[in-house]
Parts: sequence; structure tokens; C-alpha cells
Amino acid sequence: MRPAVLFEPAVEELADEPGSYFGGVTVAAQGEGWPDWEGQPMVPLLQLNLSELVYRPPGSEDVRLLSLFVAPEGKQGWSLRTYSTLSVLQRLEAPELAGATPAVRLGPPVLVEDYPPRGRVEVEFFERFPNQEGLKLGGWPSSDPVDSLQHVLQVNSIGVYLSRRGKEWFLDWRG
Repeated sequence: MRPAVLFEPAVEELADEPGSYFGGVTVAAQGEGWPDWEGQPMVPLLQLNLSELVYRPPGSEDVRLLSLFVAPEGKQGWSLRTYSTLSVLQRLEAPELAGATPAVRLGPPVLVEDYPPRGRVEVEFFERFPNQEGLKLGGWPSSDPVDSLQHVLQVNSIGVYLSRRGKEWFLDWRG
């Protein structure tokens, strides 16, 4: 078993900022603008406020806020911004993005028990102790990880896995 932190859509209106969002980024450090890829604005994938977690999974100990952007449709590229303090952040206005869907506010994170995915354990074990799916920080990745990397985050719905080795970050998009 490994602890994991799940983020799910907010049921009620939350007022704290900077918040956690799927499909939106609302803050950046002073002087940082919106990232672009080959002259086009990147698409915001998620912003996670980790500052008040009761459990901090390995690989996220030095991160208080994480923002992930991906290249516009049909292009391969990504940009990750991590911040060790919230005090450097200010409001970031999003550019007009063609075909953009509204950001989904994420509710308070939930600490859960997570177990290895189906291919790594006996079927009977998996049925009793499933691998958690969704937007998950820590725990076990739902697909085979690269052994030399520390699994940090996964977004099951689109097949994104974020890992780390030291200070270097790696994105694996299996969607």
C-alpha cells in the first residue's frame, strides 16, 4: 500500500485562491507570462495547490503549487511550472484559446490507500485492493512506470503521468 492524494471536481463553490483546477491555470510568478509553443498559446492542463496537504507524496515535498501546460492540438510539447512558495504568485490572465472548455474547480484533496495496478498483482488481490484512478498525486501509477523515475502524478482520463528524478521532471503521455 502507498498513500495517494485524489483530486475530484468541487461539489460546492470554493473561494480560496490560488485553487486547484483541471483545464485551467490562474496564477504565475511575477514576470511570468502565459507560455507558448511555436508562437501559439499553450493549453492549461491543470493547476494544483499542494500547500495544505496533510500528506506530501515523494517527489512533491518541495512543491506548493504545480501548473502544467501542453502544446496546442496536434503538437507535442509541455511546460511545467512548480513553485516552492505561494507568496511569489500573482493572477495570470488566460489568452483566448480556440475550442477551450471551461476549467473545472477541484475540491479538497482526499487521502486514500493505493495499491499496485492489475498487471503487477494477482487478480484476487486487485479485486480486494484496487489501484486508484483519476487525478492522483503519489500512490502507484496505473500503468508501468520507468524504474529509474519517481512517480509523482497521474491524470487517468487523458493518460498523463508526471515523474521526477532529482530536480528533473518527465512527462509521459499515453492517451
